[in-house]
Amino acid sequence: MNLDQRMDQLEQEIRQLAKEHNDTRQRLVRLYDELRLLRTQAGNPSQTAGAFAPPDVPESADEWGDLQQERYLATAPARGQQPLAQHGLEHFIGLRLIHLAGIIVLLTGISLGIKYAIDKDLISPLARIMLAYFAGIILLVISLRLKARYNFFSAILFSGSMACCYFTTYGALVYYQFLATSAAFFIMVALTVFTVVQSIYYNRIEIALIGLVGAYGIPFLVSNNTGRMDLFFAYVLLINTAVVFLGFRKNWQLVTRLAMVITWTLYLGWLLLDYNSAAQQLTAVLFASAFYLLFILAAFAGKFFRKIVLGSTDIVQVVLLNGLLYLSAVLVFPVNDSEPLVQTAILLILVAAWAVLTRWKMPDERQLFRFLFIQSLCLLILYIGFRWDGITVTLLWITVSVLMFSTGVIKRAGWLRVCSVLLIGGTLLKLITLDAVRFTTGQRIVSFIVIGILLLIGSFYYQRINTALKK
Repeated sequence: MNLDQRMDQLEQEIRQLAKEHNDTRQRLVRLYDELRLLRTQAGNPSQTAGAFAPPDVPESADEWGDLQQERYLATAPARGQQPLAQHGLEHFIGLRLIHLAGIIVLLTGISLGIKYAIDKDLISPLARIMLAYFAGIILLVISLRLKARYNFFSAILFSGSMACCYFTTYGALVYYQFLATSAAFFIMVALTVFTVVQSIYYNRIEIALIGLVGAYGIPFLVSNNTGRMDLFFAYVLLINTAVVFLGFRKNWQLVTRLAMVITWTLYLGWLLLDYNSAAQQLTAVLFASAFYLLFILAAFAGKFFRKIVLGSTDIVQVVLLNGLLYLSAVLVFPVNDSEPLVQTAILLILVAAWAVLTRWKMPDERQLFRFLFIQSLCLLILYIGFRWDGITVTLLWITVSVLMFSTGVIKRAGWLRVCSVLLIGGTLLKLITLDAVRFTTGQRIVSFIVIGILLLIGSFYYQRINTALKK
């Protein structure tokens, strides 16, 4: 373990102990207030003072750190001090907002100064680039000097330094041609790697987000429009792998999910705007599969490596990835003037297999199973609609609904019964809005009678349950 890792470990332990200490202090304050109230009601308020005095308060944010100061201010009303709103606003402005505003104003000033020098032709183009790099280096040096005592302030300065170096490199490439495309690319990659490493040492997600934006922006900033999407997506996959690792190690799920949104936006945008199914189909399939598996692994990382139950956002991520994979399959394998029957069938099998595997291997993940079941049900409904037409679709939807309702009654699964009722409602809506025009009179009569009987049976079931509960 090197010196920086040991310092980071000690900082984490100090923060954890300070948090536990502060929680204990807050509990002690609450107990003291309750005891004082009870003594007052009993007519012995003087017995509370002295032996049971409230704990001393911290003098400043430096003593306990930003997090402890915030927690302390949150209990100020209970100690008869100024309300949280006043302290909280001052704390937010002084310790959060001023830093951000200051670095933005400073970078703006540097940009205006360089622009003025350009307009007045005061310095040569090379000097302008060197001056901008020098400003970024100065910010970097100051941030590293202040890191030990002022971690958050140092992180803001570091972020400004990296932003300055990013755009200076971009300007040197695009406006002055001082750098070759390959040189600018490697400089920006090095800046991104350095930013991500420092985000780990700083333990600040803000720096990681800046590195993330820089990493995805590099291909657009230094692109020469070669059209090599295989190289572009290989680069994105490499960045995503590092992001998923960073998000898991530091528990920065926001970084991982932002990377997922950016990646699939880029991928689907390419499929919609510039995809050639004849020449790029294999590339599209490989990278869609790679992106899907990578972010599925990110969603299940906590389950596999930390043995924790999936959160609601993890479940939504899995369901969303299934939907994105289905949309990708439809775009990668276009079918002219026909429905995506094969794509729907394959995704139906995949999601249904996911649901079965979840039920079998992860019985504690009930919410995930339910969402996967509902998603596979939606795909089944789509498949029936693509495969058949007319009254056959209506009768098959009704059959699926009856099977689900019966299973829900036998298994006492209310969510299955609700899905069944919703499917019946959707079938009825389809019958009224679409099928009423296309069906023959006999088909309409049969459909309405069958749906009406099923609705009455369902209503009788719920009336029976309600009566049993009242008894």
